[in-house]
Amino acid sequence: MANLLAGKYNKSADVILLSWLMTHPANIHPVLGTSKISRIQLAVDASHLKLEREEWFMLWRASTGREVA
Repeated sequence: MANLLAGKYNKSADVILLSWLMTHPANIHPVLGTSKISRIQLAVDASHLKLEREEWFMLWRASTGREVA
């Protein structure tokens, strides 16, 4: 699913999934654990990407294997 959205937004799957985490209702704050500028730039890109609600839930269903109640 992330690869499908990666093509739509012209971003890597890493950026898509990091954006998904950053918009999770649990208010997740991912820890990058890197000092590589390229990885930090991916995180910046993810913070600017706004997934559509349907896309966010599509990734949720893919990660849990069940429908949202």
